[in-house]
Amino acid sequence: MTSAAGTRGSRDTPARLGFQRNLLAALIIIWGLATIGVLGVMRSGVKQTDRAMKQVALIAETKVQLTRADSLATAGYLTGGLQSDEALAAFAADMAAANTGLAAISRGVSGDKASDTLGLINTYLTDVTAAQANNRQGWPVGATYQKTASTNLRNAILPSLDRVDTSARQDLVSSVRDLGWTWSVATLFLLFVAIPLVLALLTLAAYSNRLVNLPVALALVVAFVAFIFTMSIANSTKNDMLNAIDFGFRNRDLVGQARVAAYNAKSNEALTLIARGSGQAYELEWRQNMSDLEAIIAADKIGADDNLKTAVARYKALHVELRELDDAGDWDSARFGVLGVSGKGSSSEFQALDAALSAKVTTDPTGPTAARDLTVAQFIAGLAALVAAALTRVGFAQRLKEYQ
Repeated sequence: MTSAAGTRGSRDTPARLGFQRNLLAALIIIWGLATIGVLGVMRSGVKQTDRAMKQVALIAETKVQLTRADSLATAGYLTGGLQSDEALAAFAADMAAANTGLAAISRGVSGDKASDTLGLINTYLTDVTAAQANNRQGWPVGATYQKTASTNLRNAILPSLDRVDTSARQDLVSSVRDLGWTWSVATLFLLFVAIPLVLALLTLAAYSNRLVNLPVALALVVAFVAFIFTMSIANSTKNDMLNAIDFGFRNRDLVGQARVAAYNAKSNEALTLIARGSGQAYELEWRQNMSDLEAIIAADKIGADDNLKTAVARYKALHVELRELDDAGDWDSARFGVLGVSGKGSSSEFQALDAALSAKVTTDPTGPTAARDLTVAQFIAGLAALVAAALTRVGFAQRLKEYQ
């Protein structure tokens, strides 16, 4: 005779198995949706990181163009307005490129403050261009204003760009944080798939004559393969982006900083002579510029070699000689030494220095395009969740038939 408790237990078992079946299927679907969400956050992080790297690189390149144009304009005063066609064309090209760069930068910033900053930059750029034009005509007002325009570039334009640059770098740091979600994929798999399905297999083995429920075991295999795939894509994406930042982007960033320091030094060298005996402040700025340049080289982050170090040493040595001439009252000799004659002089040594710096640029700052891979990983995770949930229901359905 069957006891009442045994009868209730027999009736309760199908209900309990049905509840477990639905719960497991729901957990697997939740895992799929959550994994899709995590990969979506990472995909957004990849896109934002790539945009931020491009923005910082664009700002750095614009700074190089502005400081190079400034060095050409200041040297132009020393020629008495008789700049070569090549120098004038180079100035015009740099200013045009800087304006194009600023337009692109403005599309990547947000907020009224950033817009106001870029508007201020454009105003000062107009002043710099006008001053250079006046100087080219040899007008006294142009010669006087040229120094003011150069000061505006250093004290207004470049600091304003620095503020935009700081904002872009903050965006880069923030976006990189969104790449650190790979651990969530593993946690989600353990909590919502691995542990529940293993417990389900143990439970079914206890209530069945079969040691392993094949559909449920296959569901675990499908989910595990999808997990390995998504983890591989997530880790690969994260590592690729971090490598792009640590190598290509950082290299170009440091080379850009080094070239800005070098061009500022070249401008200060000319401005010291333009000041005619009262340019001590410019000379101090020249020393600071060269100190900044040498600090970047000494850090050995751009692959500094003997050619670069020699170029820096030769330029510094010639600068010291020219300063001695100027301090001794031989202003004309110092001026000719700065401008260079027949491929000799400070300008030639500086060109060798800039060429050595430019040669240190390794790779493009753009990071790998991994958003598409993450999209594929999202699709696989979603599909695997549906298949695993369906297999789980099939496995429990087999066990339920035994009670019919």
